[in-house]
Amino acid sequence: MKGTRAVLALAVASFITGCSTTGAQEARETPPAVLPNPEEYRGALIPMPLDAHQFGLEDERRLEQAIHTVSRTCMESFGLDWPRPRRDPGPSTIESRRYGVTDERFIKKFGYSPPAPANMTWEEIGRSHSKSRERTARIPETTRRIYTGEKTGKHDGREIPEGGCRGEAYRKVGMAKPEIPYANEINHLRLTAWKQARQSPTVRKAAAEWRVCMQDAGYDYRIPEEVIASPHWAGAERKPSWVEMTKPSTEEVDTAVADVRCKKNSLFAESWRAAETENQASARADNGEVLRKAKAAHAEVRRAVREVLAGR
Repeated sequence: MKGTRAVLALAVASFITGCSTTGAQEARETPPAVLPNPEEYRGALIPMPLDAHQFGLEDERRLEQAIHTVSRTCMESFGLDWPRPRRDPGPSTIESRRYGVTDERFIKKFGYSPPAPANMTWEEIGRSHSKSRERTARIPETTRRIYTGEKTGKHDGREIPEGGCRGEAYRKVGMAKPEIPYANEINHLRLTAWKQARQSPTVRKAAAEWRVCMQDAGYDYRIPEEVIASPHWAGAERKPSWVEMTKPSTEEVDTAVADVRCKKNSLFAESWRAAETENQASARADNGEVLRKAKAAHAEVRRAVREVLAGR
């Protein structure tokens, strides 16, 4: 997931500097009901109000397939090859990190690192990352530039399409650029709902209870996000596992286990989801026109993708 670490870092920084302030969301007269939900700690995909307005995972998979089909044909017209995108699905879902580390299925092996595909050893994980880097490095510079459109003009007497073969492929499926229509608008609504929910009184109360629980376990963190921002076990000689994708230390794993246990005890994830669900429902009601336009645009992209995959 590109940009995930940057988004995480930005979110962590905003929480650490902002969690002691009033926040963007005003206190609710009637806080959302919060009940224990074990599924929050098993990576379950729990529906949210704005989910139906997004381009789904299966949609993205088919779009990626269509883009490769068109761009490969384009690259072959220049006598060049372009590798098929690789996806190494892991056992986790986006829910495993929605409210920090919460998926208790993987914390003893991965600590705070994103889980790798099931049953892989850390040696295999390292080799997989190396192979991915090597695969990218083997692509000739000219080939890459023709694909991306960085190279313009002609190649071997043939005109390079605007935006390269990638640009041609996206136009074929009705997209002006490599970006799902209205993705920015919908992601903004989702991110705003998520961030404002974190500042709600219900979630702040849960975070305070989490801190007490962690203190009882021997850890001194003010808020859950601080564990990632300032891990106590890290230092010059010992990096957090997610920095270099290495096996986590015993200290990291022990901290993660305590972290998730305290989130369960304080209903931290459940509280955040309840507040976020209300915020998303409000955003859906307030942004009907944008969401209707997004629905129509997504339908058009799906139609074009079907035609490409059908060979038309």
